[in-house]
Amino acid sequence: MKSSHLNKPLISVIVPVYNVEKYVGRCLNSIIHQSYTNLEIIVVNDGSTDNSLSVCEKYEAKDKRIKLITQENRGLSGARNTGLRNYTGEYVTFVDSDDWIHRNMVEFMYNLLVRNKSDMSKCGNFRVSEMTNLEKSPDGYEDVVYTRNEFLELFLSGTYTACWSRLFRKDVIYGFKFPEGLNCEDFIYMYEVIRRINTVAVNEFPLYYYFVREDSIVNEKFNIKKFDQFYSARRLYELVKKYTPEYSELSVTRLAGAIASLLSSSRKLQGFEEKDRELTAYLRSNYKIFLFNSQLNYKLRILLLIDMLPKSMSIFISKLI
Repeated sequence: MKSSHLNKPLISVIVPVYNVEKYVGRCLNSIIHQSYTNLEIIVVNDGSTDNSLSVCEKYEAKDKRIKLITQENRGLSGARNTGLRNYTGEYVTFVDSDDWIHRNMVEFMYNLLVRNKSDMSKCGNFRVSEMTNLEKSPDGYEDVVYTRNEFLELFLSGTYTACWSRLFRKDVIYGFKFPEGLNCEDFIYMYEVIRRINTVAVNEFPLYYYFVREDSIVNEKFNIKKFDQFYSARRLYELVKKYTPEYSELSVTRLAGAIASLLSSSRKLQGFEEKDRELTAYLRSNYKIFLFNSQLNYKLRILLLIDMLPKSMSIFISKLI
């Protein structure tokens, strides 16, 4: 399905790289062999300490579409932001460097966006742990076009929160940055973008391969960075309350879930007492937005009510239910 797209708009692919020497070659190989050829591939080496940079340099040497940028480590958000400062395409997509994409993904998302006259498009994805043949027929997958409000409701309900497997018109992402220093940064960025769109075209035909590593953020043991789930969800709630207050109650669902999950995990371990007190204090001072929220199911509200109790009492009751 190879074809020339030199007369088509330039599409920028932003690839943040950090210590992924085993995987980045697979990722870049999947991008340079896209059926849509008019690409600008911005690879941001975020202070890797392994051989990732060497792998990226080899790919840069054999494909002039690759622009390799090296910086001191600033985290995933910082690497993406560097890419956002340096792209020149009419459209932008993100690919994480331990993931890979189907050879037709960029072309598929471009055509999906254009034929539906949308500001953003999204394809489906596979969640995989190893390289397998996951070819599927496009039959049975249909375009669905959402308005801004429809998509925002889905997003705040926990659907479509990531920034990968999407294609953006440059005007809807211009001026926005990922919040640096936080994990779970995608959905704050995505909220800002969604506020600017008119429609989103979605077709769940899976073309993005999301690779789950044993040492990934998703799979790592409980640690202090897990509390970024709370800080990011709280920031999202504050933004929604300010800019789209009609969705404030719905945005609390992510915040409530993060608090309940974090307290459940941290109270079983040592060393998180300060964070426990911080989350409990937030719950108590904002109890109305949780306990009287019709968007939260009854069970979650009960769990949060128990979490507001003194720690020893809360743990005791939790063991009984």
